[in-house]
Amino acid sequence: MQVTWINQVDQLILRDFLKDKGLSRRFLTKLKQVKGAIRVNHQPVWVTWELVKGDRVEVDLPKEEANPHLAPYEGGLDIIYEDDYLLALNKPAPHTCLPSPQNRTSSLANRVLAYYLKEGAENLKIHPVTRLDKETSGIILFAKHQYIHHLMTNWSNLTKKYLALVQGQVTPAEGVIDQAIGRAEDSIIKRQVKQGGKPAQTSYRVLDQSNQASMLAIDLLTGRTHQIRVHLSHLGHPLLGDSLYGGQPGIIDRQALHCQQVDFTHPLTGQAVRLQAPLPEDLLVLMQKLGLAGPETP
Repeated sequence: MQVTWINQVDQLILRDFLKDKGLSRRFLTKLKQVKGAIRVNHQPVWVTWELVKGDRVEVDLPKEEANPHLAPYEGGLDIIYEDDYLLALNKPAPHTCLPSPQNRTSSLANRVLAYYLKEGAENLKIHPVTRLDKETSGIILFAKHQYIHHLMTNWSNLTKKYLALVQGQVTPAEGVIDQAIGRAEDSIIKRQVKQGGKPAQTSYRVLDQSNQASMLAIDLLTGRTHQIRVHLSHLGHPLLGDSLYGGQPGIIDRQALHCQQVDFTHPLTGQAVRLQAPLPEDLLVLMQKLGLAGPETP
């Protein structure tokens, strides 16, 4: 995989330029061991080279082999975005993002590896940038190299928007839930609002209501485990179907939560990217059953 930039200033040492692009000293050491991996205007150079404005800098990223413990699985993928550096999927529930003791062979990671192999991809290591609970549907983003993953998690300004169906009529119609979250005393899985926990903020806005339920637009301002589920339960309006956090069981076979939109700055082009995933059939059916109108594009 090759990454390319155009230098915008005069008299800049290449090493400093690459450091500014997020390439660590250890990463540069690996690159220097590969002849011709670092080039300026198509010519191999040392990192001590002095750049001038307009120079084209090219770097060949080290090849990444697949995890030997991850087996490819030929399964369907709903691809909503792909370029040389990123892959975005619309994940259905109840797929897991990564292998687990309950599902070691058919997670999204297994499926993405099979897709990479089929497409003849050079890099086969799986790098999830975002994750969703097994029972949550919506957008999952993968980076196609460790370096791209590093850029996405540090400099991409990534934000996620969710649609949630919750019990009862939520009031006020919008707000921010600012409550720290920690592990529940009696569970290794469950979280709870907890003094001394990690800071967590969730913004919500009511889109529609019926006698039984409310439809919310959710913005995550932080990213804690089970954050939306914990905060909505604490508010007294758990997600429909989320039995772990007090949601009404039986009305839907999973928690009624969907990651509907992801926005980020592309780590190499600098362009704004907006990804959107349509609501799945089970949520649309539930909304109709509850008398809730479909949301407009957030």
